[in-house]
Amino acid sequence: MNILHLLKKIEFKLFLLWSFTIFFIELNFIFYIFSLVAILKIIVLKEYRKKIFIKENLTFLLILGFVCCNIISLTYSNNFYEGIKRIEKLLPLIFISIIGLYANKQLQNSYKSQELYLYGGLFSVLVSTLYTCYEFYNGNLKAIAFNKGIEEINFLNFFEHRLYIGILILMLIPMINNKIFNGKKKIIIIIIWSLVMLILLFIIYSTGARLLILLFVLLSILSIFKELKNKIKKAILYPVVGIVSIILISIIYLHPRTNLTIYLIKNGKNLHKVDSRVNTWSSAYELWKENYIFGVGLGDASKKLIEKYQKNEYRLEYENEYNAHNQFLETSIQTGIIGLLLLCSILLTLLYSRKKNPYIYDFLIIIVASFMIESVLNRNLGTIGFAYWIFLLTTYKTDSKNIKEHNNVKFLVLFISLSIISITSIYLYSKIFVFNPERPNTYLAIPFEELQYKNLPKKSQLPRNTNAALINNKKAFKKFEYGYYLAPEIYSGSYKDTVNVEFGIWCYISKESNIRRLYVYGWDKINTEYKSSYDFERKGSWQYLELNKMKFSGNFATGVRMDLYRETINLKGQVLLALPSYSLDKNIP
Repeated sequence: MNILHLLKKIEFKLFLLWSFTIFFIELNFIFYIFSLVAILKIIVLKEYRKKIFIKENLTFLLILGFVCCNIISLTYSNNFYEGIKRIEKLLPLIFISIIGLYANKQLQNSYKSQELYLYGGLFSVLVSTLYTCYEFYNGNLKAIAFNKGIEEINFLNFFEHRLYIGILILMLIPMINNKIFNGKKKIIIIIIWSLVMLILLFIIYSTGARLLILLFVLLSILSIFKELKNKIKKAILYPVVGIVSIILISIIYLHPRTNLTIYLIKNGKNLHKVDSRVNTWSSAYELWKENYIFGVGLGDASKKLIEKYQKNEYRLEYENEYNAHNQFLETSIQTGIIGLLLLCSILLTLLYSRKKNPYIYDFLIIIVASFMIESVLNRNLGTIGFAYWIFLLTTYKTDSKNIKEHNNVKFLVLFISLSIISITSIYLYSKIFVFNPERPNTYLAIPFEELQYKNLPKKSQLPRNTNAALINNKKAFKKFEYGYYLAPEIYSGSYKDTVNVEFGIWCYISKESNIRRLYVYGWDKINTEYKSSYDFERKGSWQYLELNKMKFSGNFATGVRMDLYRETINLKGQVLLALPSYSLDKNIP
């Protein structure tokens, strides 16, 4: 075997490995190894002599133009160092464009890579599901399951960012539908892949990310229609797709977060209060209008946007230093209309490749929708995922005859079995072992250390033996305008009629604690709010904070909030919570 043949073989093997591991950001070094080998092959084979200014290379040429536009913007950026950090995020686009320009687009076959991507995605979901199960039985997620229901548990919490990993997982949907409708006609294979799809639906549903749920439904409807349109009569097709659409759309509407969003908007809650993205978008748009042609430069975009938040008095966005949460706006403020046109052109050129790969439309739907609500290219996982699919869709052909013939039944059965066992065990456990006021892990869904009764300070002040939650980690707190806060919901519910709610909890703050404020609350997320505060003149004692006969209709929540000063470095002293009580009276005369 000569060196040239060996380089080609290693390159393809590394691409397959990248396809399988792309879901795990810790393994993205595989992409860089693949890139180095591929570029080395180009040099050894002298493929750099090829003519690259051809129609088939337009996408990659535009990507390089987009990156160059970002690099040029450094010349009018004051913060050169910040700009260099941003350029580092774009390295995957540079590498994949160089490789794509010299790839032989007529000989490559995407079957194996797509298969490995499919099974890599399922493997990542399985890992996350098992990790969630592990976290639950360690107590970290029990409070959510016991008090809010299993649908509040994010089964993708193994990953750093649910939206970014969700974008990659959504590309499995058309692949699985292809397996269901075009695979072997054995009923067992169809059932297996259908179960896999249902598990993915539950996993995406559990994230609470409205975009992911919406895209899952949309892609499912479109792919089912595409697969069936040439297989059954229209008189049957449209009713079937219609029924499936109604079921899937109902799932969106019934999701707790979607339902809450609709409820808040119907009751007059301002959009910027429902979703902070409205503030980030308006500020980014204002900044773009002031620098319409060239933007403010890659190095200064983040700082200028934060200054705009401050000017507009958007404290949450300013304190958390949010990006634009929209890739089109992010690009516009960085490189102006020039960069925006280049970015849009990259997406448009993919349409020219639609005959090579059947998944182009699915990818465009996912990536455009993601670009609308997230600055995807600001993160390594977003950039590498974008680079992977651009390369796959424009370089590799799809062998549709072979792709339907392979099913790793053993892995699929394992995936289905372990996923169902994990999810079902959490559900049953949370139903059997219900809320216990003496065990904090059944009602407090934040990081804490559980202290046994024998180790509690001044425990004689408590009405009975109980364990308590020790809040000792400042990292769990979030920023707000005056400092940091932690406000876990201990109970939440929704009722059409007016109800009386009573809630109380025992709280202890040691004398050396630097907690600024602690109170229990009840609120409906719109305009009704109740509070009962800890008396700081009696620090070092257990105090029962209670709220009586709170009246709610619609959505409401009760819990406990604690605040820290802005200058706080570490959480000092002890903050303990124990023995909550709760009652709800639906029979109001």
